[in-house]
Parts: sequence; C-alpha cells; structure tokens
Amino acid sequence: MAQYKTWERVLNQHYGCKVLENWGAGVTPSKSTEKVSETVARAIVRDSAGLEPGARLSSEAMMLERYKVSRGSLREALRFLEVQGLIAIKPGPGGGPILIGPDVESMAKMQSLHFHLMGAKYSDLVAARVRLEPQIARMAATRQDRAALEQLRPYVREVDESNILIDADYLRAATGFHRVVCSLSGNSVLDMLASSLNQIVLTRLRGAVFSDDMRHGIVCDHIAIAEAILDGNGPLAELLMRDHMSEYISGVAEANQMAFDDVVDWR
Repeated sequence: MAQYKTWERVLNQHYGCKVLENWGAGVTPSKSTEKVSETVARAIVRDSAGLEPGARLSSEAMMLERYKVSRGSLREALRFLEVQGLIAIKPGPGGGPILIGPDVESMAKMQSLHFHLMGAKYSDLVAARVRLEPQIARMAATRQDRAALEQLRPYVREVDESNILIDADYLRAATGFHRVVCSLSGNSVLDMLASSLNQIVLTRLRGAVFSDDMRHGIVCDHIAIAEAILDGNGPLAELLMRDHMSEYISGVAEANQMAFDDVVDWR
C-alpha cells in the first residue's frame, strides 16, 4: 500500500490526474513517461476503429466507466483528439464526441504546421507530389480494380467549354480527379499522404485565377490520364501524370499564382 501511495503521489505531481484504485480494469500507461490522457486517447481511437465518420461516440459517463480514469484525464484525451481533427465535440444537451475519422483536411492542417516549423517551402511540396502522383497513377492502372475504377468514368468525356469557364464546376472537376486517382492506388497511406499534400497546395491557391487555355489543358490531361488508367496501361498513366504535374506547376509559376520559395503556411 505504501508503494502504491508513492506512485500515486508521483503521478499526481507529474500528470495532474487522479489514480483510481480499480485503474487496472481500465487503461494503463504503456510507458512510464506517458500521460494517462494519452493512453485514454489511444484507447478511444482503438475502440472507434471501424466506425463510420459522423458516428456518435460513447457518453462521458460511459467512457469514465470503461476506462476507469478521472474526468480530467478523459476530457484532456478528448481535447487532444479534437485538436488532431479526429473528433468534434458537439455542445449542449444530447451533444458529445462525434467521430470525424481520417480526414484529408485535418491531416493537411496538421502537416502544414510541421512543415512550417521545419521551414519547408511550397517547392518541396510540389516536388513531392511530382514524385508521388505518377507512381500512384501507375499503381491504379496496374491494380485494375474494375469496380473502383468506375469512379474515373465521369472524367472520360469531351471537354465542356462552358463548364471550364465556371469556377465552381472547374474546381470540382479538377480537384476531384486527383482525389479519385489517389484513392485508386490500393494503398491507404499513399492515398492520404498524396491527398493531404495536394490539399495544402490547393489551400494556398484558393482564389487563384487561371486562363481558359490553362484550364482546357488541365482537363484534357485528366481525360488522357483517366483513359490510360482505365485501359490498364501503367507506364503510360505514369508518364502522362508526370508530364501533367510538371506542366501544371510551370503554368502556376508563370501565372504568378504561387510563390514557390515561400515557407509553407500553417492554415
């Protein structure tokens, strides 16, 4: 008992949380330096695996019963997950934690903070995309998941000049294409990584104005890449995507729509 009291005092001093006598029935820190709240956050994530985005998580009372920790540690764990963009806390009666799940925008925001502190430039981001996305296009074509590839079918059509002139239609088509291609790699890590890098660049380019000719070229490139992927021609899909990315970046630079030497903003 004396030894337990000693450890209880140490944990209270260092972590500011109450240690319950039946703690062993809930969660136990995996490392001596790990805060109880971090262990609880990990347990919540583990228990949320498989749930659909938008699912309501257990109430505070149920979580306290399940994890056997103090209310302060539980709330700190939930705040941590909220900051990471994994959950949202709905206030008021009937509120509580709601699962957002793996989210490209949340990951992009978190990455942009790290990139900003590293001093990474937008040129580093686009260089990474030029490396990643051609390989992903090749993987999509080689994988040949016919059901999944049907998502590309809307992008294989004649260029609608009227839609190219409408900002909302053009942006939806242009950004949607890359998102779909990334999702077809068969590798969820590559999908999330490439999509989040793309999101950071798109955030910076929000409000940018491109000529009709540039928009036309981008859409035509997307059609050719989609056709190569649907035909199962991996080498061609990779080549077309690499050329497309290089030309797109050159066009953005020539139009002075992005200062590539700028340090990545935290948005």
